[in-house]
Amino acid sequence: MEAFGFGFGTIIAVIVVIYFLSSIKILAEYERGVIFRLGRLLPEAKGPGLIFVFAPLDRIVRVSLRQ
Repeated sequence: MEAFGFGFGTIIAVIVVIYFLSSIKILAEYERGVIFRLGRLLPEAKGPGLIFVFAPLDRIVRVSLRQ
């Protein structure tokens, strides 16, 4: 793969960028996100907007506030 100019560092950098992009979650105005970190509940729910959920450590449960 060195013939194409891709080294080991480039491949690792691409994997890290894809991981960070996949960890971005968007919650609507009427939703809250309950985050479980290693199976334990975090003290506060996340509000609307952009939040980061890191896959191996965190799990998100979306809760709708609509009636």
